[in-house]
Amino acid sequence: MIPGLDSKTSQYVKCGFFRDKKSVYYIDKILPNVDPVDFEVIKCDNDTYIKNRDSVYYIESSWKNIWSAVIILGADRDTFQYFRSGISRDKHNIYIDGKKVSGVSPEDFEVMMCEDKDEYCDLYFKNTDGVFYRDGDKVVRIPGIDTASAVYLQDKFLRDTDGVYFYHHRLLESGGYMGAAVSPADFKILGGGYFTYKDNGYFGLEYTFRQRSTEWYWMFQWASYKIRTGFFNFFNSGTLSEQIIRPDDPFVIHIHDVFLKPLGESHGGLEVLNIDHKIAKDHSFVYMSGRKHNEMTGEGLISIHNSIPLFQQGGIIYYYDYKKFLPFSEKGFTIDNQCEYGEFVKDNKQIYSEGSFIKNPSPDLIEAFRGRRFTRAKDGIYFLDADDMFKKVEGADIKTFDVTTCNIISHDKKNVFFKNIKLDGITAHGFVNFNDMYLKDNYGVYYRGEKAVVKIPGADPKTMTLEKGGIKDAYRFFDIKYIKSLDK
Repeated sequence: MIPGLDSKTSQYVKCGFFRDKKSVYYIDKILPNVDPVDFEVIKCDNDTYIKNRDSVYYIESSWKNIWSAVIILGADRDTFQYFRSGISRDKHNIYIDGKKVSGVSPEDFEVMMCEDKDEYCDLYFKNTDGVFYRDGDKVVRIPGIDTASAVYLQDKFLRDTDGVYFYHHRLLESGGYMGAAVSPADFKILGGGYFTYKDNGYFGLEYTFRQRSTEWYWMFQWASYKIRTGFFNFFNSGTLSEQIIRPDDPFVIHIHDVFLKPLGESHGGLEVLNIDHKIAKDHSFVYMSGRKHNEMTGEGLISIHNSIPLFQQGGIIYYYDYKKFLPFSEKGFTIDNQCEYGEFVKDNKQIYSEGSFIKNPSPDLIEAFRGRRFTRAKDGIYFLDADDMFKKVEGADIKTFDVTTCNIISHDKKNVFFKNIKLDGITAHGFVNFNDMYLKDNYGVYYRGEKAVVKIPGADPKTMTLEKGGIKDAYRFFDIKYIKSLDK
């Protein structure tokens, strides 16, 4: 029951909002000073907006999860319209996160929607006066762009009939600070940071910077919000604030021009094979994050999976492990993810799991391996240890051993095993492995320490449950620190 809510006049509105004859409530608390008359929920999700007969509000929460309704000053309740990501308008103003934006008319205002192509869909908007982009709680006008033909592309790029824009910079061809403007008819975004322009390949952008007082120019490459030079080493806020600050003095410079960065020796036909891992190829080479791979060629290389970095070339399958392409035979090839710690890849001769090849597995183990800690082979049960070797679980019953678990503790019909070692004093009768640390059987509750497994005195296995920070039964809570003291 919500404290203070009048049950006789209460009404559920939606999205966690209630009202009665006197007040409005959100989740389980009253919203002070919000009149319930004509109360409506405009939008609820990551951003929540409401209104009543007097005002428009947005819901704000503190770190203690205390909710409050903040009045949007000057907002007209009848014409207020929410767009997305904190952007809204009424007949008088544009608002970002509930704050009025000066200098932008609401007339014919629209967010340049892109059907959720990417996370920057709501970065740009326009009205009868021009095209703008959002810089925090401010807006910046894009000079020279044609409002009528302006269209959002993707990855922060816009175009009009004559040019391509990155924020308010017109994109230029590579080659010095006097480069020609990029034509939108010949520009294509491939994804993963790759572009083509007039049949040439590019990866990423380059910038020239101008010092405010001298107007000197420098050319640097931008990567991961850092400038690759020892002189300027901190990109303050990416391309939004456009400031680079030298740590030992208030030296400030600004981006002057933005260029396409040539993709080295690109030979045409650039194609992105995997966007997430930034892998591409052309007629001759393979590229990883724009860098040429010296051991692979692009000829005949194809992607064979939508999300996993898996490729094929000339009868050989390659798995990319963030550093290199690992070759596998088509015979017996398998890739899967049975447990949370990542994919395993194998063919009829080798297994690759958790960043390493398993050392000297037998053909029987290769065939039987399914990506879990324990594997049932013809001659016994094996545990895959951290040193990338299979170790035989001595004394395990092959037929009844549970190899379906992803944990490092399992059991057969009689015994319990930690990795490849049988645990004395614990039975398989009523055995439960809570999280590889807390265990129980019909006769007791146990804690696995670093060097031993100890029985917790007084703990009731019939009522034992796992809780945050430890475990508890019907009588008391067993803290981790208390249990560890038994392990010393």
